[in-house]
Amino acid sequence: MVTKRLRLRSFRDEDWSAVHAYTIDPETVRYVPGELPSEEETQETIHSWMNGLAACPPHYDFAVTLLPHDWVIGWCCIQISSSHTEVGELMYVFNRDFWGQGYATESTRAMVDFGFWELKLHRIFATCRPENAGSWRVLEKLGMQREGLLRENTYIHGKWCDSFLYAMLADDWKSMADISSERQSRQDNHG
Repeated sequence: MVTKRLRLRSFRDEDWSAVHAYTIDPETVRYVPGELPSEEETQETIHSWMNGLAACPPHYDFAVTLLPHDWVIGWCCIQISSSHTEVGELMYVFNRDFWGQGYATESTRAMVDFGFWELKLHRIFATCRPENAGSWRVLEKLGMQREGLLRENTYIHGKWCDSFLYAMLADDWKSMADISSERQSRQDNHG
């Protein structure tokens, strides 16, 4: 997938060092469960991402790279629900050197598009920590609705943490696409 500034592509073995650089940054992963990985663990993670479709439940993992170069600046994923194959969870992590530049919104928009149009999902959801304003702003820019607060639903760095739950239905996404197309058509006719 290619967006205006990014390419979302399959992971390669050589991507591990770029991924490792941001997954060992405590600031980048402070809202992510798990410990800081070793180099070997990062390499194993890359291999699992490369084989995501063979996993149960399947997941679609993409390296987010900056155009025109092939620099890996983050990771986006849709993981199919283990109980409903038409439901997917959106997840993402970005190197903090690239925060605040709209890359997360741009790449997650492409992922949601992929989920609804290519995977034919009915619902895509995401969770984030309430204190992670950057992440919930990305979800709101996508048009996802905050559906609630999950109390102490995840264990992160030695303590139980709350999560906001966001979601969007395929019909919501299609309606947004129709409105966007209509707006573009009007601009083309008046321009």
